[in-house]
Amino acid sequence: MGWDASAFHPNHEMILEKDWENNRLLDQTMNKHFQDACSVVKEHAPYHDPMLPLAGLDYSRCSLILTYATNQQCMKNIEWSAKKVKKVATTANWNFNLTDFHNKYKRSHNDTNNFDTYFWSTRIFLETCAKLNLGIRFTC
Repeated sequence: MGWDASAFHPNHEMILEKDWENNRLLDQTMNKHFQDACSVVKEHAPYHDPMLPLAGLDYSRCSLILTYATNQQCMKNIEWSAKKVKKVATTANWNFNLTDFHNKYKRSHNDTNNFDTYFWSTRIFLETCAKLNLGIRFTC
């Protein structure tokens, strides 16, 4: 098991319930928002993080992008409250240099094939969570 991010409802402090078999959220409103998020990602990238329809992120590269864009720690077993998610979403810097990013995280400059997928999945996940007043739970 690697790094994961999961949205949670702040009033219930629980991860959003999932229909794993059909790859959707049980709450129809939340499901619609995260399905829409997947569509937005696909406007910019060939595919989205496989957990995005289920209000989460699975690709560990997303954690690096989230840390880089927000300057916030998300590589430990921690939670961001809904309030923090809103603040971080409004202050995130998504206009960063890809070469600088790769240098900071010691990644190959040739390892850019899926960067759009990681970048847009991360950005749209954070923005969707902020819009829906959701917290984010990180596990690794």
